[in-house]
Amino acid sequence: MRTRWLQKFRSNISGNVLMTFSLAAPVIFGAVAAAVDYTSFATERTRLQAAADAAALNAARELSSTNPSMIADVAANYAMAMLGANRSTATVQTRLIIPDSVEVRISEDLQPILSRVLSNTTTHVAVSAVAKMYIGAPLCMLGLDPTAANTVQLQQSGRMTAINCGVSSNSNSPKGLASQDLAVLAAAAARLLFDFARRRLGPLGLLELGLASAAVAPFLLRTTPIFGGIKHWLVLPALLAPEAASLLVDLSLLAAQPPGAGSALRWLTAPRAIALGACAALAPGLYQMAHVHPYGTSAYGELAGGIPGAASLGMQRQYWSNNVTAVLPWLNRNAPPGARVFFHEVNYESYRAYQMSGWLRGDLAYASGPEDADYAAIQWHREFRDQEPRVWNAFGTRRPAAGLYLDEVPQVVVYARPGLPGAP
Repeated sequence: MRTRWLQKFRSNISGNVLMTFSLAAPVIFGAVAAAVDYTSFATERTRLQAAADAAALNAARELSSTNPSMIADVAANYAMAMLGANRSTATVQTRLIIPDSVEVRISEDLQPILSRVLSNTTTHVAVSAVAKMYIGAPLCMLGLDPTAANTVQLQQSGRMTAINCGVSSNSNSPKGLASQDLAVLAAAAARLLFDFARRRLGPLGLLELGLASAAVAPFLLRTTPIFGGIKHWLVLPALLAPEAASLLVDLSLLAAQPPGAGSALRWLTAPRAIALGACAALAPGLYQMAHVHPYGTSAYGELAGGIPGAASLGMQRQYWSNNVTAVLPWLNRNAPPGARVFFHEVNYESYRAYQMSGWLRGDLAYASGPEDADYAAIQWHREFRDQEPRVWNAFGTRRPAAGLYLDEVPQVVVYARPGLPGAP
């Protein structure tokens, strides 16, 4: 009987699928767990690499600074802002490569998601990025169209000042770069130099040329700081203004029609031609004054590319965050009683003056930094680009609550801690 039972058991094929699956299940589940964890680790590594690249690029912009700790702080703030300071356990390390490079390393120990059943060992993921400050002439503008003409074109009163930087075009057209009609001040300066070379410059013109040269000469030195040094050459346009006015009158008289002319422009007498020329020269400035009022320190003309061009060039657009007055009404409406506000680049005396004049509620407290603040008003300038990631990390959000924008360029950006009134 035992022999027959063994023969029957050996020939019975019922339950083969279950037995096969039971034997293969650990292998299948292990492979799935390994695939899921590998995908998770690869995704996290891509996220770390993107953060390292961004941190290195932004830290490289600060290589002109002589403070290594500031460069390291910029890299760490940008990296943690991209990773999410509340979610990431990554470590950020910064190394300066003298004289013109910076390396950012980010590492993190990752816990397995599914394969922890088999092993709870962490996986170490490390990435690095190196950014180098190009010592040669930087690229100020690049025309992207590969075939079109006039990819970079200046017309009418437009003028591009590219000091120690280049303007290039990807276009293979011989007219990829084009310019027409220099600005009046540039023409005035050219005429002064021409008359000086021809020894035809009178005493007044010689005085104008000497003063204008003295105003701009220090700025041409590479050792002159942009902040502080830039204000000394702003007198250059004023010193050239008399020569520009003289040139404008000469050009207007050339366009004027002599008395008794029979042309269709006989109405264009000399006084009218001068008046029209003056209006054409003053119209851009008058437009800027009306366009940005009452934020006049942010106004820039066509030579700088307007407000967006000035922001790209890193030009000053505020003086000690004077444009913060635009967001004070928003803070008065939304901030709860006793809220603490970090007024970036606003000194305590200005803060008290705003309260005494009634522009800011008297119960709002002055915070020394975003870490102990409920709201933060950040002056948006290139040299302060490390402040916004600092607020992101302190508040746990990268979404502004309010702000002042001129021609779509941020001037003052307000952040609120999540959950407070006005927070997005």
